[in-house]
Amino acid sequence: MKRTGAAALALIASATAAAAQQGALHCGGTEPFWGVTITAQAMWYSDPDTKRRELVLVKPLRAAGRPEDFIRVYQTRRVDGRGNVILVVTRNRQTCSDGMSDRRYPYNAVYVGDGVLEGCCRWTP
Repeated sequence: MKRTGAAALALIASATAAAAQQGALHCGGTEPFWGVTITAQAMWYSDPDTKRRELVLVKPLRAAGRPEDFIRVYQTRRVDGRGNVILVVTRNRQTCSDGMSDRRYPYNAVYVGDGVLEGCCRWTP
């Protein structure tokens, strides 16, 4: 019976992750303000000075032996060829705070491009 319950929970978790991936992943931070958006068709970075910097859309790397939704590592580059980018998205059981609002996010984010930026992420439909 325990196996059946565990299998059912795994199936539900997998279905939930798959459903979430139907939308867009929005990551961002404050002070400085920045954002990365990932959809099924595109990936881009933005900040107050850069309205939209296109990134090469890649499939994320995942941690072996961990749930699919535990960690995602996007190793990519700018479409204009001016540098490599890494975005690390990790599940946060306590919730992530942007430091400026009451909104809570289920993921932490670290963006490494021209510098290192830290923030939060969430899926949107």
